[in-house]
Parts: sequence; structure tokens; C-alpha cells
Amino acid sequence: MNKKSRTNKDITGDKTSEIEKPFSDLLNTGIQVAGIAHDLNNILATISGYAEIIREDLTDDSPLKENASRIMAAVVRARSITDRMLGSGSQADHKRIQVNVNEILIETIDHIRPALPDYIKVKSDISEQRANVFADPTQLFRVFLNLITNAVQSMENSGGTLYASLSLLDSSKVKSLIRRDITADSYAVVTFKDTGLGMNASVMQKIFDPFFTTREADNGTGLGLSVVHEIVAGMKGEIIVSSKENEGSVFDLYLPVFKEITP
Repeated sequence: MNKKSRTNKDITGDKTSEIEKPFSDLLNTGIQVAGIAHDLNNILATISGYAEIIREDLTDDSPLKENASRIMAAVVRARSITDRMLGSGSQADHKRIQVNVNEILIETIDHIRPALPDYIKVKSDISEQRANVFADPTQLFRVFLNLITNAVQSMENSGGTLYASLSLLDSSKVKSLIRRDITADSYAVVTFKDTGLGMNASVMQKIFDPFFTTREADNGTGLGLSVVHEIVAGMKGEIIVSSKENEGSVFDLYLPVFKEITP
């Protein structure tokens, strides 16, 4: 990929606009994000409080009691995200533990399915074989949610179907598919395939760049896929993308699986 080079004259002449302004913009963005996070925490506290009151008022056999518990669980997850918005956000801040990919993927699909319009369908094929990876569960949820959201957005005008699948693949077969060094005997392969707008080669080269987005200014920050890439790389995994305009996109995540650790 060709990159434009700048001469010393260009750098000196545009010092304020090209160098100082981005740092100022990032600082302002950080302040705004912190403010939003504080506001969200206040809202989440209200939601959690009312959900707890509702759950306590319900009998154990009430079908609504589980719904109230799910609301409270979602609040806990949301708070962990806002806490990271208030922190440095570096990979080192996240505690990785043994996580079942199956459960996180199912939870993410169940989380977003009720919000989908009728003209967008989700079909899933998730292996029942347990796939343990070493990850922060909130981060993994964020990865799946982001990729699903992007797929849905690509189909929001014309409708379509999102296919989500999870399978296990032996490392001998993965070796020829990814560029990273093999670090496990098997890999969890999580695939998100949509029938949306797709991308051309030029866009595909930039999708993991920070702040890159094809959406309007008020419909996205461009941070999503760059963060997804960072999280997956921190797990020693890899994302492979294939896409064609008007034919949809496929995101394949290869995550190293670790044998279950028993006490």
C-alpha cells in the first residue's frame, strides 16, 4: 500500500494542524468519553436497582424472575465496559481467564436477537464441543457483539441473513490458514457471514485502521474493528476477512483453544 510521504517543509509549515491538533482532539475525546462513562454508570445504577426490586418481589416460579436476573447480569457487563472507558484501556488492564467460547457466543446472539428487525435473520451453528480459550469474557463478548453489529448494519437497508458458527479445527489444518505462529493443538473457529453490502479491496485494506469507517459521521466512530483486531491479537488469535461488493462479508476468527484446567 502506497503511503504519501511529507517533506521537512511540509512538516514545519503544518506543524500545528498536522501534529498538535490530533493530540488535542484525542485529549478532548478522552474527556468526553469519561463524561459519557460516568453518565452511563448513573443510568446503569438506576436500572440495576429497579431490576433487583422487581426480582425480589417475584416468586421463585415466576418466568419473569429469570428476565430480571438477565437484566442485572447485563448491567454488570455494561459496568465493566464503562469502567474500562474510564481507565487506560490497554490490553494489560484486562484479566484473562479460561472462557467457554460457546457460552459467550450464544449469549451475544441471544443479547442482540430481540433488537433485530423482522427483515434481518440470524442462523447459528454452534458446536456442542466445549471450546476453552484464554480471554477476558467481557472483551470476547465485545468482539462478537461488534462483528454482529457491523454485519447487521450492512444489511439494514436491504435485509438479509447473518450466519454465526463455531467449530473446532486441528492446528495442522489451521497452520495453512493463518499467518501467526501456532500456539495450541486446536483452534476455535468463529465465523460471522452476512449477505449485506460487502466491501471492495480498498476498504478491506483499511477496516482495522483506527478511526476508519465507511459510515456517516453520526453513525459510527470507526473504533470498532481496530479494537476487535487488538483484542483477538492479544489472545494470540487471528481474523481472516473475505468480502465482495454486494455479496456480503465473512469474518473468520481463529482462537487458540486450551485444555480445561481442573483444580
